[in-house]
Amino acid sequence: MFLFSNVIDSTYGDGSHSVANIECGEWKICEFSAFVSDSLKMPKKESCFKKVTFGGKSEKNVKKGELFYSDEILLDIPENYYLGLKITFEGKQIPNHPENQIPCFREDQGEWTETKEVPLPSMVGCVRTVKKRITFWGDSITQGCGVKENSYDHYAAVTARLAGNEYAFWDIGIGYARAFDAASDGIWAYKAKHTDVCIICFGVNDIGSARTPKKILSDLKIIVRRLKDSGVRVVVQTIPPFEFDEKGAATQREVNKLIFSDLELSECLFDETVFLTDVKTQKPIYGGHPNQTGCAVWGSQLYKFLKEIDVL
Repeated sequence: MFLFSNVIDSTYGDGSHSVANIECGEWKICEFSAFVSDSLKMPKKESCFKKVTFGGKSEKNVKKGELFYSDEILLDIPENYYLGLKITFEGKQIPNHPENQIPCFREDQGEWTETKEVPLPSMVGCVRTVKKRITFWGDSITQGCGVKENSYDHYAAVTARLAGNEYAFWDIGIGYARAFDAASDGIWAYKAKHTDVCIICFGVNDIGSARTPKKILSDLKIIVRRLKDSGVRVVVQTIPPFEFDEKGAATQREVNKLIFSDLELSECLFDETVFLTDVKTQKPIYGGHPNQTGCAVWGSQLYKFLKEIDVL
C-alpha cells in the first residue's frame, strides 16, 4: 500500500516556496497504477500495470490536509528491480518537493521529461514480519542530497542495506529541514512516532536560519521527548560538518558540545563528525552533503554503532 500526505512537512529554503505544516488544497487522483521494471523506461504493455485503488475506487478526491493510503496490491519485485508508479492527477496545490532524489517524469504530448512536481507517496508499505521498524529523520543530508540521484548511496540507505531485510526502514529526511519544524509536532512528527527506533540528524539548516545554540538544543530535546513519550527509542546524531562560515562553524561546535553535555540527548548519541571532519581545518572531508565515499563511511560506522547498542 502507499501512504500519501497532503501536508508540507518542513519549510523549504527561506519559506517563500512553502513552510512547515501548510495544508495543501483539494486535488484529485484520476488514475494510479504500479509496475515493476529493470530500467527507468515506462512499460508499453498495458498488462504490465497493476491498478491501485482507494477504498475500492480508481479515483480519489484528496481533501485539504488529508493523510490517506491506498488499498493493498500484490506485486512480485525481483532484487535490483524498480517499483514504478504512474499517476494521473489534477489540481492547483499539489504536495511535492524540489529536492526529491527519486527519478520522476512527466508525459507531455507523448514525450517524457524530468520533473519534480509529482505527488509522491510518503511511504511504500508492505505486510511482512520484521524485527524492528527503523526511521531516519533529518534534512537533505539524510534525504540523500550529495550522492547521485537514484543511487541510494546516502548514509541512511547504506545503514539499511548493511542491516538487511530483517528490518523495515523509512527515510523521512527532507531538504532544508529544521529541528524547529520537527519540534512543531505536525504530520511530519506523527510519521516519525510510528516506528520502533528513530535516528535523528538535525541542525545544519537551523544554524543557517540563525537560530541560537540554546534554541536548537531546546528543539532537539522537544523532538526526543515526544518520540520517547510515544514509545520510540531515539538515537541522536550530532550536527555534521558543513560549508559554514566562521560564525556558523562555531555555532555547530557549540551545539554539539551542548548535546554531549545534556544527559537526555547524550543517552544514545552517535557522533558522526569524527569520521567526516578534517581535524586540521575543521571542514567536511567529503563535502557538506557527503558524497558516496563519505556516506559509505558514515553508514558503515552508524551500522556498527546500532549493533553495539542492540538496535540491530
